[in-house]
Amino acid sequence: MSMDTIVQCVCGHQIGLNELLAHGFVMVGEKPAHVYLKYRCAVCGHEGVELIDYDKWNAMMKEPDLPVEEVNALAGLGPIDAGEMLEFTEELAQVTADHFIELYSI
Repeated sequence: MSMDTIVQCVCGHQIGLNELLAHGFVMVGEKPAHVYLKYRCAVCGHEGVELIDYDKWNAMMKEPDLPVEEVNALAGLGPIDAGEMLEFTEELAQVTADHFIELYSI
């Protein structure tokens, strides 16, 4: 199960993070034991509720969505420095509506 797939709807569709309406933690004492998930299926429109084990949820949220090679390459880059932030800000100031249209038409 990938990070984006949380539970399965009654219609068989894999529910992703983007289909969650709400989530919360079910506490046992001072520790979370389960995660309450409310979702609406993008395929059939069914609104469902699921309880999943907190440890499973925690593992899914830590799971990288990137291939191992990309994770390793990004880890080697280090933190973003002030110069990189300024460069990004200057480039962002040059973005036009046409650039956004081009980005979202992919």
